Amino acid sequence: MPYHRLTCCCCVQLGPLRDIPGTAEVAGSLSAAGLVLILALCLSLYGNASFQSTPNMGVKTLSGRSIQRDPLQSADG
Repeated sequence: MPYHRLTCCCCVQLGPLRDIPGTAEVAGSLSAAGLVLILALCLSLYGNASFQSTPNMGVKTLSGRSIQRDPLQSADG
């Protein structure tokens, strides 16, 4: 009976580093952490650009009544 290496379903190793033992897991973890950092940076830049100032025009209903803005859509919220 030939020797078969047991692998679990959570240890899938893809890419050019899959043949080097102990390297694929580290490289995958570092690339996943880098992706999370890049996405967090992009979301914080988007939040700063979107909510940096109050709009000049107020929100009104069809009858002309003024409605207060949602405090979550401000720089303080």
